[in-house]
Amino acid sequence: MKRYLALLMFILCTACEKEELAIEAHNINIIQSNQIDMGSDYSYQTFYNIETNTIISQNLKTSWNLGFESKDDGWNIIINSSVFSQISIIENNNFEDFSDLEDLDWQWDNPKGIFENTAIGDYRSLNDHFYVLDLGYDLNNNKVGYVKFKIDSVSSSSYYLTFSSLDDLQLQTATIAKDPDYNFIYYSFESGDVIGVEPQKNMWHLSFTQYTHLFNEESTSSPYLVSGVYLNYLNDNLVAVDSTSNFSDIFFSDISRYSFLNYQNSIGYDWKNYDLQTALYSIFTHKIFIIKTNSHKYFKFRFLDFYNDNGDKGYPLFELQEL
Repeated sequence: MKRYLALLMFILCTACEKEELAIEAHNINIIQSNQIDMGSDYSYQTFYNIETNTIISQNLKTSWNLGFESKDDGWNIIINSSVFSQISIIENNNFEDFSDLEDLDWQWDNPKGIFENTAIGDYRSLNDHFYVLDLGYDLNNNKVGYVKFKIDSVSSSSYYLTFSSLDDLQLQTATIAKDPDYNFIYYSFESGDVIGVEPQKNMWHLSFTQYTHLFNEESTSSPYLVSGVYLNYLNDNLVAVDSTSNFSDIFFSDISRYSFLNYQNSIGYDWKNYDLQTALYSIFTHKIFIIKTNSHKYFKFRFLDFYNDNGDKGYPLFELQEL
């Protein structure tokens, strides 16, 4: 009888036992690396996903002129700071007849992002004004030219512009439709069309690009073209900086001691140094970035090099580890 009961219990237990499920390997504690091809002339803008350690897309920095904030209530417009573009606000002048570039006051976007200051500013309550846009430089470092434009209106679905070259009496119009899946929609005056630049906002965390840095953080002073990294700050990604700890000594338990920021240039350009005497870049490997993604994952991230195996600059190499 006892032997029968024992056999019955064994059958019941094994019959109820669930099949084991395979658990996908997690990348925590695995140090990964990647290298971005910005081009030795910094001609590319590259969008990167830190959670998958993959490059999502890449485009020539010269492919666009203006970016339009794309959420329903968005109204901010950015200029292409990667080509050293600049803009001047013109008031009390006739749009059709204006062609004089002398004595213009030029302005630049704040690299911290649209919540700080844009060169175009809040145009919605202004009357009798328009803009002259310096289109910056092409890939051969030649000046591209100028466009004048005015923003006729903005709605929950689109932006409406009128524009022309300075010496062209024929006016053109453009309608730029919003798409809330993207931070910005980009437009090229040269092609007269919307240009695909950044991926959907949930697909990327960092972009590697040249941009115009303002050393005095004012829209009208000290612009300088630098190469660095932008954060996808509009999609609730955050960055903290640790310059005192060893990379190997930073753990998830340390998160509470960091102050996180979501400026566009929270990573920026100054993780490297240029030596004027040797004409070479060196990396501040002690500068470690703690990146919090909008899905509440944390990564420690640092740069290791700025050159590829051929000795060409513009190829930032970095390592990262999920905490």
